[in-house]
Amino acid sequence: MSNVMSFGINPIVLSLKLVFAGSLFLAVISLGCSRNTYEMMSESMSPTLNPGDKVQVDTRYFTSNEPERFDVVAFIPPRYADQVWVMRIVGMPGEIIEFFDDHIEVNGTRLILPDTINYQREVDKSSYNQLAFYVRSEGFRVPEESYFFLGDNMAQANDSRFVGPIRRQNIIGLVIFE
Repeated sequence: MSNVMSFGINPIVLSLKLVFAGSLFLAVISLGCSRNTYEMMSESMSPTLNPGDKVQVDTRYFTSNEPERFDVVAFIPPRYADQVWVMRIVGMPGEIIEFFDDHIEVNGTRLILPDTINYQREVDKSSYNQLAFYVRSEGFRVPEESYFFLGDNMAQANDSRFVGPIRRQNIIGLVIFE
């Protein structure tokens, strides 16, 4: 005679149901933990995102998806490791980005920007005492495993034109618009 109380349920079926229920519970908990909230501190993404706006960032999105052109993402910028910035990807690894007076070209083809980007080649800021290093007439090749970011409000954005390309490992996640 067995010491196991059966309650009319096969012990193997019961074990499988408990494992499934536990896995489902952990999956739901981990989904809740895959989003971080950040506050916009600058006008770099106006009008899409304004100072004071809270943004939800899916920190697991890029574990199973590759970044795409025009994704709005959160990242840690070079030289500012204590900050999180939110901007839009415009240049992909290996591409050549060229800035002209009225447009951007990627690998020699004019890039059609989303309507939210207010294109401005140069930025007039007193804090910058030189033209952006990454806005050159001969173009800039985005390194492998890196991306070129622009703020939607280019006149106010301290983006890849100034800080350079952002390495893939510095991308935190995709901004979720709900």
